[in-house]
Amino acid sequence: CMKELMTLHPSNIEHLLRTVIWNELSANRNSTNMQLITGLFQQDGEKSAIVLAHVFQELLLQPEDCLRSLRVLLREIVRCLHYELKFSQFALALMQEITLPAFRIGDAKLQERMFLSLNSLVCLTILLSCKPSIKEIALSSTKTDVLPLIKFQNEVAVMQKNAVWWLHKIVPAQYRIMGKHYYNSLRQVLFLDDPCNYAAKDNWPGEGERDMLVSLCAEVPLLENTLMRLGVLGTAMSLPLRPQEVLGLINSVVRRAAMLDSEIDLPPPLQVTGQLKHNLDLNQMLI
Repeated sequence: CMKELMTLHPSNIEHLLRTVIWNELSANRNSTNMQLITGLFQQDGEKSAIVLAHVFQELLLQPEDCLRSLRVLLREIVRCLHYELKFSQFALALMQEITLPAFRIGDAKLQERMFLSLNSLVCLTILLSCKPSIKEIALSSTKTDVLPLIKFQNEVAVMQKNAVWWLHKIVPAQYRIMGKHYYNSLRQVLFLDDPCNYAAKDNWPGEGERDMLVSLCAEVPLLENTLMRLGVLGTAMSLPLRPQEVLGLINSVVRRAAMLDSEIDLPPPLQVTGQLKHNLDLNQMLI
């Protein structure tokens, strides 16, 4: 019945998923919620991921802070989906411009909480994209089949690129941000922060796998767009960043990309075109 309903009326996915998620976080939780969520994602994984992100945005605007509950719920959804969530689509949808009235009329405290919560969920999404099979390949001494690892690294690189775009284009226009939060968030999405800070809210990842997960999400190719946008951030006078801080970040991500495992046939860790070189030289002059 559910499949027929969604086939006849695709827009019902949004209504059904929103209803199930709200019920899952209520005191009268239905025991079949996860089965329904799984069915919705099997019907249309990409649309369900986008709708899920929008529902999370709505929940973050509630008077009470529900970030911890949402982190737990997201981990449970990923587990039930056997790690088949459209991670990059979900993360990008989280970072889209928020048009909800509750956000527009919210005070500075609500906006600060929203910004930090979204940043936490984006980092969590990247960490969750590391499937158990990826961990096994990373721990293996032979690394005979590295295609899943390459796919994972490319997806993480795209999510990091999108996160830097979010901090450049969306955050300054929507949030009243403080300098320390902005710089720390930039470090976190690039996985340059202390591993403990990624688990500060709910102690996940646990100590046993925390360092490995953060390392796997950090050691990925550096996309040209990411590097170029970091250079632009360093010259933006309206952002709460010092040029020296951005240069330090650029130095760290370039060095990290250059040190990727050379024994694995991975895509080039960094490709600098003539246009990018010109832009970076210009940024250096402006600084």
